[in-house]
Amino acid sequence: MIKTSEENDKYKITNISKTIKDQYGKEHTVYKIQALEDFGDVKKDDLGGYIETEWNLSIYENCWIYDEAIVYANARVTENAKIKNLVEISGEAFILGSATILDKAKIMDHVVVEGNAKIGYQAIVREYAYVGGNAVIFARSEVYGHSHIEGVVGLYTTNHPKIYGYAKVLAKAYVYENAQVFGYCKLLEGVSVHGRAKISHSALLKGKVNVKDYARVSGYVQIYGPVEIKGHARIYGHTVINADTEIGGYTLIYGHPRIGKDTGKIKIGQNKNTIKI
Repeated sequence: MIKTSEENDKYKITNISKTIKDQYGKEHTVYKIQALEDFGDVKKDDLGGYIETEWNLSIYENCWIYDEAIVYANARVTENAKIKNLVEISGEAFILGSATILDKAKIMDHVVVEGNAKIGYQAIVREYAYVGGNAVIFARSEVYGHSHIEGVVGLYTTNHPKIYGYAKVLAKAYVYENAQVFGYCKLLEGVSVHGRAKISHSALLKGKVNVKDYARVSGYVQIYGPVEIKGHARIYGHTVINADTEIGGYTLIYGHPRIGKDTGKIKIGQNKNTIKI
C-alpha cells in the first residue's frame, strides 16, 4: 500500500492499481483510495476512485473522487469538489469550490474549475480554460484556449459546441448544438448561440440576443437585445445594434452602421441585403 502523510486521517491509498496513458502517451500508475472516516456523503471504508499520489486529492474538507474516476499527474482536487463516474483529470488542472465533474468528462492541462460549476457527459476542457460560477458544460462540448466560462455550454447529448481563444461566456449565456465562440468575444446574460452559428473576434453580445442557424457575428460588433440573427446573416466591422431587430436571409452588415432604439421593430433579410456605412 502506498504511504500517505501522517496527518492524513481522511483516506488511504490501497494496493488496487492500474496503469493508464496520458494524452502524450506517458504511462501513469494510479491507485484506488479508501475513506478512513465519515465526511460529506462518504462513509468510512468506502472505496473511491483512483489517484497517482496524495497530491491529487486534498486531505482536508469534503472533496472526494468517486466510482472509477481518475485524477493523476499534477492535477489537484480540493475543498468540496466531487469527481465521479469515469472522469479523467490530468496535467496541472485544479478543481476546487463545490465543482462537480461527472460522466466521461476530461479535464487537463492548466484548467481551473471552481464555484458551483458542473461538467459532464463527454465534455473536454483543456489548455488554460477557466470554468466557474454556476457554469454548466455538458454534451460533447470542447472548451479550450484561454476561454472563460460561467454560462451554459451544451444542452443535449448530441451537441458539439466549441469555445476557445479568449472567449468569455458569462452567467446565463447559452452556447449549444454545434455553435462556435472564439477570439476575444464576450457573451453576457441572456445571450443564446446555437445551430451552426459562429461568434468571433471581439464581438460583444448582451441581453436577449438569439444567434442561430448559420449566422456569423465578428469584428468589433456590439449587439444588445432583443435581437435575433438567423439564416446566413453576416454582421461584421464596427456594427452596433441596440434595437428590437430581426436579421436573417443572406443579409450582410458591415462598416460602422448604427441601428438604434428609436427605429422601432426592424426586420432585415427577406432577400439578399447589404448594409454598409
